[in-house]
Amino acid sequence: MAPTELTEYERKRLDNIRRKDEMMAALKIHSMATELTALTKRHSHVTKSDKVPQKKPRNDTRVVKRQSLRTGGMPPDSKGVRKRLRMKQAYCREGSDRALIETIVGIGKKSRVGISNEAESGTDGFCKDGSLGVSGNEVAGSFSLDEPIKALRFFPCDSSRIIVAGNRLGSVGFWNLDHVIEEEDGIYRYRPHQSSISGISIHPHCLTKGRARGGLKIWDARTGNCTTQWSLHDEKINSIDFSSENPNIMATSSRDWTACIWDLRRIDADKPKTLKTVRHEATISFAYFSSSGKCLATTGYSGTIGITGGANFEETSFISHSNPSYTQVPISGVWGWDDSHLFVSSSKKRIDVIFLAQRNTSFALESPYLESAPMRLDAHPHNVGMLAGDTSWGRIYVWSLN
Repeated sequence: MAPTELTEYERKRLDNIRRKDEMMAALKIHSMATELTALTKRHSHVTKSDKVPQKKPRNDTRVVKRQSLRTGGMPPDSKGVRKRLRMKQAYCREGSDRALIETIVGIGKKSRVGISNEAESGTDGFCKDGSLGVSGNEVAGSFSLDEPIKALRFFPCDSSRIIVAGNRLGSVGFWNLDHVIEEEDGIYRYRPHQSSISGISIHPHCLTKGRARGGLKIWDARTGNCTTQWSLHDEKINSIDFSSENPNIMATSSRDWTACIWDLRRIDADKPKTLKTVRHEATISFAYFSSSGKCLATTGYSGTIGITGGANFEETSFISHSNPSYTQVPISGVWGWDDSHLFVSSSKKRIDVIFLAQRNTSFALESPYLESAPMRLDAHPHNVGMLAGDTSWGRIYVWSLN
């Protein structure tokens, strides 16, 4: 079979290959490539074991595992935490406070709770014309806690006359008027806190127990936990009071110029709704129910007294109370022994008695011993005619109106 002749293109291609091989041979390209391949293979035979290992620096820092004291079976660290004090440890006067303790324990065992028959009748201590029958109109006694008083309460029992007061330095004073004899003054002073006493509460149904901004918390004494928390006001809450007729009805006063009445059974956590809202033209410092629980009085810096009543607290009226310095000192007050009258502080260094029917000051309680306007007032819930008040100088006074 005759060989096939090459085309012109194929002949040129073979000529180019031949000239390229002659050029590479002249430059020794092939021999250099062979030597480079051999050198690469020789270096690739060095194993990991031929390499010299480098020592890592020793780290002497030990890793400490955190462990709580509880899981380690150790007692908690109480350094810097003030432990619960016994009354004996907080007592600040010489002698013993045993007489006071025995009195309080005895009250818790035998004292009945509620308004006395004389208080319910609303007649003891009153004249036929409706005015208060005052004998002598004088201060029955006084004692001092040295600093301005921040809280003042009578023990709500019918078997004793004890006043409890707290000042701005954390001191609490008990004044047992039944122990005031020649040898004793009936005064017992304690220092249980490091700062101001903001409130004093004496459990009305068991006298052996005691009680951020616009918020209120419900504490369950049985479980020792906070069960509920509500935001009821836009500003600080100044006072809390409960109706004696229905303990589910609560009143609060606030720095947001309002006082509100609430039904604890119907407060929505997201949007609390009031039964009644009373608004003043300034901060409301006090909102307190009458002894029957059917009326609410509100006082503060506005120079007026608000009275709210009615079957559903739908009626509110205001009584103007002359108090030239009301922008600096709030009006404080307390209901008498029925729903007919109020005792209200006055900047004229006296206590004004206001009868709601007359809507003005009927008369005033004055004494040269009152060196300043009364700051807080409280009426003994069972001893009709006994009234306590304090001044900005830290002195507490007791009035006997019978």
